[in-house]
Amino acid sequence: MSEYQVGDGAGGEPSLTEQAQEKVQQTARQASNKTAEYVRTQTEARASQAGEELRAVADALRRSGHALHADGKEMSGSAVDTVTQRMEQLSRYLGGTSGDQMLRDLESFGRGRPWGMIGLGLGVGIAASRFLKASSRTRYEATRATPSALPPSYGAVPYAEPVTQVGAAASRAD
Repeated sequence: MSEYQVGDGAGGEPSLTEQAQEKVQQTARQASNKTAEYVRTQTEARASQAGEELRAVADALRRSGHALHADGKEMSGSAVDTVTQRMEQLSRYLGGTSGDQMLRDLESFGRGRPWGMIGLGLGVGIAASRFLKASSRTRYEATRATPSALPPSYGAVPYAEPVTQVGAAASRAD
């Protein structure tokens, strides 16, 4: 007997179209679950890594704060201490929170402060554009150094050696 049966939907037998639709929906659910799991594990791994980096920066700031206190600059030292404490809190949060919990926290922040989310998105966008602009010079110089590395669809004119007049002048001198 075939896995798919032809029916008209009457009498309780699903039609071939309904069976195919159910199979597509099941495959889409599986793909969605796998994607969600991948995103969750990547988020947790990246957050843990960011937490470790923040912890290292916080340690460096703490040393700077101690140096400021030792130099008698109490106000500056206190400001650095406050920033250090916040960074340590964030690093503990990133290192010890699951990806699902981070997503729930981000959603609740967005619901409570929609303008804050807009500002956060704007800030991330500006930071990403600055990063791309800063790295574009390197990419540009790399393509200028090796013009043959450009893909043919780039519309670039093929590189040709400049014509020199040395050969023509030499032949006239004879």
